[in-house]
Amino acid sequence: MEETLMEVRGLEKHYPVDTGLLTQLTGGQRYVHAVDGVSFDIKKGEIFGLAGESGCGKTTTARCLTRLDDPTGGEIRFGDDRRNIAELDRSGLHDYRRQAQIIFQDPFESMNDRFTVRKWVVEPLVIHDIGDDEEQESRVYESLEQAGLTPVDQFIDRYPHELSGGQRQRVAIARALVLNPSFIVADEPTSMLDVSVRASVLRVLKRLVEEENVTMIYISHDLSLLRYVCDRIAIMYQGELAELGESDAVLQDPKHPYTQSLVSAVPRADPREGRTRIRIPGEVEERIGGIEGCSFKNRCPYRYERCDDDPEMYEMSEREQTVACHLYDADEDRPRPDEERVEDAADAGVGVN
Repeated sequence: MEETLMEVRGLEKHYPVDTGLLTQLTGGQRYVHAVDGVSFDIKKGEIFGLAGESGCGKTTTARCLTRLDDPTGGEIRFGDDRRNIAELDRSGLHDYRRQAQIIFQDPFESMNDRFTVRKWVVEPLVIHDIGDDEEQESRVYESLEQAGLTPVDQFIDRYPHELSGGQRQRVAIARALVLNPSFIVADEPTSMLDVSVRASVLRVLKRLVEEENVTMIYISHDLSLLRYVCDRIAIMYQGELAELGESDAVLQDPKHPYTQSLVSAVPRADPREGRTRIRIPGEVEERIGGIEGCSFKNRCPYRYERCDDDPEMYEMSEREQTVACHLYDADEDRPRPDEERVEDAADAGVGVN
């Protein structure tokens, strides 16, 4: 049985909408529920994908996992001792960040323009007081080589403005690796890169997981990329999990109506290959105060009375595929998405596979 590195249970992150004095005095403070009750496990040595549209809570989830943002509620248990990261004090958080690092999306914003590559990559070693000057220099060279920035001597004393976007992102990867972490969050690390550069950076990340036994959570909009990179994928919608499972299971046989719409929008290599495009009607609902019941209900062609109740994650197969949709309740006498709802879905302006 594969070991679990991180257990996330009921994770919540709420942001205040009104912060004025009058609001505080009257007690009328409202909150946006950016992440609302998310639960999943991340296994040691795997790449766990997190997908969904902009604003669904992917990056907020990642920032909570690394404690760049403090969770509003829930538990994040990490490592063999299963300590709750959400409750760590300053000293405990300092130790945790030697094991958990993040690669940010924008390589043009994540680097300090006044630092050389050498100074930028060595900084985590200085902060954590690891090694003498000679050892620190050795680890900087090693991490840059691992990130594919070779020969190192040609880059180590350059400033960010002297690097391309792909080279900057490799420096960001090297900075995350220099502490030899066991867990890395990669927040859309290739979204701003050219396709050819993107492929080489992805190969670097996959090699790190395979050779260094690093565990990674990879965030992206690109489902075809996630299928190539990830072992398992979780689909988020409006701060909640819609579907989770092995990459092939989720992308080849999506269960949740929202996942089906995402998969139908992925470009195909052969334009002659027949498929039905699923279009989602309506607009994204504001999450001020949260949403009762299924968060997708107002845009779903299968909506019925049960959708006003919160769905649980129903197990679908032996491939660890689960889906938060009442249509898959074994005790529910309702048609499945692939059976009788084609006509109703068409009336709602949505195509069905």
